Amino acid sequence: MAISAAAPAPVSSTGAKRQLPGAPVGRPVLQLRAPTYRRPSLGSELKSPLSAISPLNASVLRSPLSPLRQMRIEFSDLEIGSPIDPVELTSPDQVILSPASAAKSPFSAFKSPLRNVSIDAIVDDQPTITETLPTPPIEQSTEQVAHKILDVLQAFGRHIVPEGQENHEWLGRKMFHGRVEEYVKKGESVKMIIPAFPWKSINRTDKVTGVLPDLGEDLALARLNDLCVEIGKVYTHGAEVHIATDGLVFNDVVGISDDETWEYGATLMDMAAQKGYDGIKLLRVMDFLGLTKEDEPLTREKYMELVDESRKTLEAQFGDPDKDVRALMETDNDTLMTYRGFIRFLETDLRNSPVAAHATSGHKYRKVVKEVAMKMMMRAESFTKIILATCPDHVRLSIHPSSGAVKLSMPLLVEKHNPDGFPRTPWHSSIAVSLDGGYRSLHAKDVRDTHDLVMRGGRPWCFREKSELFDLGDDVEIEHLYPTGIEVRPREDRGEDVKLDEAAREKLVRLARLQPVRVVGFENAPEFVVEGQE
Repeated sequence: MAISAAAPAPVSSTGAKRQLPGAPVGRPVLQLRAPTYRRPSLGSELKSPLSAISPLNASVLRSPLSPLRQMRIEFSDLEIGSPIDPVELTSPDQVILSPASAAKSPFSAFKSPLRNVSIDAIVDDQPTITETLPTPPIEQSTEQVAHKILDVLQAFGRHIVPEGQENHEWLGRKMFHGRVEEYVKKGESVKMIIPAFPWKSINRTDKVTGVLPDLGEDLALARLNDLCVEIGKVYTHGAEVHIATDGLVFNDVVGISDDETWEYGATLMDMAAQKGYDGIKLLRVMDFLGLTKEDEPLTREKYMELVDESRKTLEAQFGDPDKDVRALMETDNDTLMTYRGFIRFLETDLRNSPVAAHATSGHKYRKVVKEVAMKMMMRAESFTKIILATCPDHVRLSIHPSSGAVKLSMPLLVEKHNPDGFPRTPWHSSIAVSLDGGYRSLHAKDVRDTHDLVMRGGRPWCFREKSELFDLGDDVEIEHLYPTGIEVRPREDRGEDVKLDEAAREKLVRLARLQPVRVVGFENAPEFVVEGQE
């Protein structure tokens, strides 16, 4: 199956006002840069989301000026950057050290096995540095802006390419152009909807490690937010992604409890809120049916009260007879592919479900799998109908591969070593992190021997490739970032006086050769400096 389209570039973080030297500062920051996986960007080159610029007072230093390559060293936030993040040398307090003068510099002693050059530039950037999202020029027509938005959408998509075609445009582009342009004319955010994030697979032996969202969902939310941010760069009013969670639609069919379904969705939105993903909203069946109030948060108690009524109403108002669904599969290839996808995951999931407990032979088990898959297809068609009825103007996203004729098929994870693939969804897999910062969507049983299970907040989070480089001490916590890289910081329960020992610092230097590394919050972080790389 051929897949087209390139993945979008990572999103840069916005700048912020920098503190002056001598002023109180927060936790120190150390940033290590290495060659990293960078995807094609739309419109302009983007900085890494880990980059920032902080001040250093260089007014007491004297050095001949020489036009060298640029890097930065910071001591209020101590961040080490690379030439991929340019620094403008405009302040009178800025000093550039040439190789000849570097020997006289108080910083010339800082060397790294990673680099073979000295510090090039010390910057005092006392003026406020800000970054703003570009807005379309006034002379652009609504049609032009709509095309740019569709360019962003197409870059995030992966569609099945018809045989014999190399340059394949998203088939649904023309269909969605009018909807997108209408949002632009009204000056409203572009609204998208994606049926996804139901619950964790019931197969917690072979596929997943728990019942709650983990690094897979964390990366998926970041990608959806990335989509919104990218659209915001070409359209002032930005975009929103509405997650139509279909957990309630299917959970009783596969043997997952209503309570677990609620917990999964609630935890998912807590994660989005903590990351500040304001453009991501969650909609449940009862929301589509008008059984909830928009201005009142849905509680667990109210959810449980509405579950049965929601399922019955959905089936009564939007249900399709079995024969109609079968007829649709015979005429619509996308529907047939969805059905086959259901069978594929049910073949492993139902072995751990009470739904198939009576299937005592292979023949009986396969029969149960097909019966459950058909029930899911009927429910899925009902859910599709209610989405179309209540959100007719939304751009339809999908987590299933398709031709792209009536929706944008979009993987929720981009794998570093398979950027054009369509990985498993996070609720049917576990995330395996490689030493070079790449992510893979795999079944838990396939990585238990080669990777360590990482816990976070008392629950399983991901699998990490076994390596002594990740062993930084009991006081140290590693967070894996989107789209790649790590942030290293003291564990929250260890206080604020944690130091990195020499062995940990040497490991971080080696890790920085493989992926972006950011170190924050250690008492002795300013003592650890890695120079820029050619």
